[in-house]
This record gives sequence, C-alpha cells and structure tokens, in this order.
Amino acid sequence: MAGRWTGPVFGGSVQWFSKSFGFSLANSYRIPYFVDSVLAVLAFALVAWKVSESRTKTVTHNAASKAEKGKMKFTTSMIAMLFFAFTYGGAIGLTMTLSALLYSDKFGVEHLTIGVILSATGLIGFGASWVAGRISDYLGRKPVLALGESIGRVMGFLLPLMPSLNMTALCHLFRKAGFSISRPAADALKADVAPPEHRGEYFGFYQTAYRVGDITFPVIGTYLYATYMAETFNLTGFSIPGYAIPYILSSSLGLIGLITLLIFVKVVNV
Repeated sequence: MAGRWTGPVFGGSVQWFSKSFGFSLANSYRIPYFVDSVLAVLAFALVAWKVSESRTKTVTHNAASKAEKGKMKFTTSMIAMLFFAFTYGGAIGLTMTLSALLYSDKFGVEHLTIGVILSATGLIGFGASWVAGRISDYLGRKPVLALGESIGRVMGFLLPLMPSLNMTALCHLFRKAGFSISRPAADALKADVAPPEHRGEYFGFYQTAYRVGDITFPVIGTYLYATYMAETFNLTGFSIPGYAIPYILSSSLGLIGLITLLIFVKVVNV
C-alpha cells in the first residue's frame, strides 16, 4: 500500500526531473517506465539473495514426494475462497474506472482535486491493514474479514448517493478503510485453507479467479455507467440515479462472495 500510494508521486517526479534535465516531453514520459523496470530487477535480485524458502523445513521428504506425485484436491473451503476471489475481483472491476468519472460528472471536480482525494483515501490503508492483520491472528480471520468487507460494501452502496463532494469523499475514505481491514485477513485465510504442499498451485488458482473478475467486470461497469448515467430509477419510493447502478451491483456482488465465504469456509486450528 505504501508503494501504491507513493508510486504515482515518485513516477510524476521522475517525469518532471527528466523534462527539466533536457528530455523531450514524449521521452520524459518514457523514463518512469525504465526506472520502474530497473527497480523491479533490483527487487528480484534482493529476493533471490535474501529470501530463503522454508517449505523444505516444514514438509517432510515423504510428504514432499507424495505431493509431487499426487494432485491437489479441492475442499469446499478452497472452492468457496475461489468464488470469493472472483466476486472480490468483479466488485472492484465494476467501479475501478468510475471513481474519477463520478467526481467529475457529478460535482465538476478538477483532475488535481480528484487525484488528491484518491491519494488521501489510500493513506488510510497504512495503519488499518497492519492493525487488522494483528487482530486477525488473535480473533480469527473471518470476524475481521466480515467487519472490513461489511464496512466497505455499505459505503459502496452509499457513495454514489451522497449529495455533496465532502460526504462522497468521506464514504470513499471509509470504503477504503473497510477493504484495508479485510485484505490481510483474506490473504491469511487463503493460506490457512490451502494444503502446505500445494500452496503455490492454489494461490495461482486464487489469483486467476480474482483476475477473471477484475478483467471482465470493468467493461460491464463502464457500459452501465455510460448507458444509464442520465437516468433515474424509482425503487420503493427512493430515487436511484443511473450512475449508482455499477456501485450497487459491486457491493451486492461483494456481499454475495462474503456470505459464501462465511458459510462454507472452515478453518481448523486458526
């Protein structure tokens, strides 16, 4: 989270310095990509040098041999976690590209102000994730995950319905806080349900399920936003603006995934 929050500022600074030192405007925008690649190589080298795998210490030789020969068997908990990953990715995808549009179309906010709002909401994840991760070790993964996800999804319902810029930004902040609380518990729970000898393979399945939702649903979200942006729907006496539909679907999808996880995921000794 620290990297994601500081990355845009760092990239923008690299571009600005590049232009100041004589690079053309087009080339100055290329320089951050090269810097990013160099940092990635350095990170790869650092991991290769300093990180030692512990798998051989925790899995006996016989168990490792059996793991290599046998196929991973999916339990109900593992399948439920994959479904949660898909819905989580889909929920993010539905609104991922819309936040800037919502602030601009609804309130006429300038691009710089939008960037400040989105960056400010990212700050909330610094402390929230660390504290929530520690709490999940003591209270259990599911209670912390349920708390964070519930906050995030409720704020997702309310965010597009807020009448003012400040209240919308406040909902955005609490939404981000909720997801920051739930994320460490979700990652830990993913590791808890996976067999140690097949964790790499299962994490690959989990990431694939997440990416399927994350890649496909942005198309749906932007289509619904563009199609119904200027319309208003009456729902049991409440007026729902059309641009709120992707947010409502996003939170609904996220809650479906959360409920599935709470019902079907069983963890032993956690």
